[in-house]
Amino acid sequence: MEIPCTNTDRRLFDAATKITIGNGAKALFWHSAWLDGCCPKDMAPTIFALSRKKNRTVQQAVAANVWVQDLNVLQINSALQISQFVTLWEKVRSTHLDPNLQDQITWRFCASGEYSARLAYLTQFLGSIPTDHDKLIWCTWAPPKCKFFAWLAFQNRLWTSDRLQKRGCPNQQVCPLCHSADESANHLLAHCRYSLRIWNAIRTWTGGNLPSTSLWGNLRSTHHWWRVIGNTPSLPAKAVRTLTILVAWEIWKERNARIFDRRLSTAEALITKIKDEARLWCAAGAKKLCEIIPTTLA
Repeated sequence: MEIPCTNTDRRLFDAATKITIGNGAKALFWHSAWLDGCCPKDMAPTIFALSRKKNRTVQQAVAANVWVQDLNVLQINSALQISQFVTLWEKVRSTHLDPNLQDQITWRFCASGEYSARLAYLTQFLGSIPTDHDKLIWCTWAPPKCKFFAWLAFQNRLWTSDRLQKRGCPNQQVCPLCHSADESANHLLAHCRYSLRIWNAIRTWTGGNLPSTSLWGNLRSTHHWWRVIGNTPSLPAKAVRTLTILVAWEIWKERNARIFDRRLSTAEALITKIKDEARLWCAAGAKKLCEIIPTTLA
């Protein structure tokens, strides 16, 4: 059965491996990066297109210049084709095969040079930017829609007034919760006096198992604020992260209810709603959250 392999997969393999030619029996003449670390098909693409036998090994192709015999030489008539043919000819001509040695294919990104599926997987992430979204958001216990909301908030992509205004969209400009400052995601979740009242009440309810809001004044981005809360030392991380999503989600829903439904709740009513919702999350399987919220109604 043929293993599915795209051009991207092949290029990744070529970049991650080093081929040392011995007898040429393993490496493919056109497709393997055996010629100064390059694939002949990339070095001379117009000549590769003229080849009638594209899957010969290096051993088969180099012997008696079989790779040249595979070409339709009469079609080599442009300056580019001639240049690529001469370049490839000179490099292949200087290649010497050793019948007593096997071709060696080594993995570049480990000391042993041995391939493994794990290393191949990790190689695909070289150069990527590390993130802690998994711990702060995706590994928490919360409904998918709440996690998606948290992911947007974490990246400052909620459609608050500041973002709407930048795009020329109608907006109410001021925060619909406190009516005393321009609305942004950071203000709405971390600096609004209405929201702070919610956070302080929930912190008291959990016996101090949420960070104190007194230090939030210096947190100037939602990204920074969410990371500080989720990584607070001495607090149960997963429970705090889950509860953070819950409280932030309910504050966002209250904001939307005021804008779109002209319906508002007092801080006390929203606090009660959050407590009830937290108990429902626990009943649904949020085991870590159960460890920090009271079991009795309060």
